[in-house]
Amino acid sequence: MNELDMIRVLLDEAPPSAEVAAEGRRRIGTGPGRRRSRGRWAMAAGLTAAAAAAVAVAYALAPAAGAPGARPAASAGAPAPPHPAFGPATTASGVLRNAALAALQLPAGAPLPGQFVYTKLYLRQATGAGVMQTWESADGTRLGLEDAGPNQRAALPACRDGFWVDKPVGQPAEESKMRCNPAGNAAYQPAMPTAPAALRSYLHQRFGLDPGDSGGLLTQTESLLTTCYLTPAQRAALYRLLARTPGLTAVPHVTNVRGQTGVGVRSGTWKGSVYTIIFDRRTFAPLGMNWTGVSGPMKGTHNGEVVLKTAIVDGTPPLP
Repeated sequence: MNELDMIRVLLDEAPPSAEVAAEGRRRIGTGPGRRRSRGRWAMAAGLTAAAAAAVAVAYALAPAAGAPGARPAASAGAPAPPHPAFGPATTASGVLRNAALAALQLPAGAPLPGQFVYTKLYLRQATGAGVMQTWESADGTRLGLEDAGPNQRAALPACRDGFWVDKPVGQPAEESKMRCNPAGNAAYQPAMPTAPAALRSYLHQRFGLDPGDSGGLLTQTESLLTTCYLTPAQRAALYRLLARTPGLTAVPHVTNVRGQTGVGVRSGTWKGSVYTIIFDRRTFAPLGMNWTGVSGPMKGTHNGEVVLKTAIVDGTPPLP
């Protein structure tokens, strides 16, 4: 599990405790397979107020109109057809099997090594709401960008020639002495298996997820869906693996943080919160994730995220 994923699942407190912050710093400096440091959870917890424009949800890679640097390089995809032989959706496994079928209807494509995966994400927590945009290097070797609004723009690190390259705000890029692996920093993971059994082993080796860890698997699935370009087969494999994992329940009616209602798959209480991935009832396209604090400092809070747009693009706006 990488540093920001760790904070996502361990951090049910704001601000983080000294112990959590220290562990995060330790993993950033020494953890194997480190992905870029993402500030979205800190941003979501720290926003005061921000208005989000109403934009159509699109989890399939599609042109992000108006996104600086956007020029689609792979075939864009509309949501899956309404009924590709869907089965009953009264159980978590039934919902997830339908989501896998829907994912397989999406057009295949992949970013080129020098390109970026663009994501526009709406986030809401008890302290506020806002939109965050990211441009993540497809192969992990180029500096990316994270933009959460005025005074909240930062370059995402690159891994070049085996060492991390960072660009502090207002300063030139500089190579650090910390070693890295570009594959661990890449937004496109072609080696990610598409068979559930092999995928389970892959997730365990890369993120430390245990086979029966339903809550961790659910949140890691959402993290991959919102930080990487996944092929249709990879998306379907994640859903099929979840369908085989005990401890998840179906929620017939659940509303995401932008007011869209669908059917959900929910974890039990995990790290102080309950997590729910939401799907459209008709197409079984994903509609985001909610998480509700049920214990600890976040008890009683209702939080969530929804992807507004994604695209494969050729570059980033100017780095800060």
